[in-house]
Amino acid sequence: MKKGGPTLVLCDSLARPSGFSAFTMTSEPSPTNLTLLTVDLRYVNIGWDDLTVASMANIGVDECLELIRRAPLLEALKLQRINPSSDVFPIPNTRIVHPCLHSIELLEISDETMVSGILDSLCLPSLKQWIHHYAHFPLDNMISFIRCFSSRLKVFKMTIDGVDYHKVTGLLSHLSSLESLELRAFRYLPTDKLLS
Repeated sequence: MKKGGPTLVLCDSLARPSGFSAFTMTSEPSPTNLTLLTVDLRYVNIGWDDLTVASMANIGVDECLELIRRAPLLEALKLQRINPSSDVFPIPNTRIVHPCLHSIELLEISDETMVSGILDSLCLPSLKQWIHHYAHFPLDNMISFIRCFSSRLKVFKMTIDGVDYHKVTGLLSHLSSLESLELRAFRYLPTDKLLS
């Protein structure tokens, strides 16, 4: 990842999710690190070609996918508390193939349809790290997502509170390339069942 490049953070009040005015930044160098918190992507006009790291929270799932399409060099993406589609950008009918994205983090996404939609919309052949904390766990969509990039995953981290351990073991059987596995539980952990 590029280090030391320009960082841009845009944040709007949670009380006014659509009250943000348009932001334009056409100067060089363009940002390499972008954080959007409750700011619709349609209001952001920047150069996307240098972006390598992005974090998005409280915005529509269609906007997340649109950012991935716009940023050809994106290497790391964090999606947190994603909302249903804002219907501003089209949801793709085929998977977006993004060859540079090697780390994705899904946090606090409780809606199964949104998690499934994200997984079904992406093919990430260079993915090495997947972090899945407090997000819905649609096993079939996750397995299909893994098959899309032939399971080159090296690091998998997950919070397993409230997740059926059969689903966890069902997913792990498809991750033969893993070098690092982290399963977090803050309540009861079925250790014996998982280890067996």
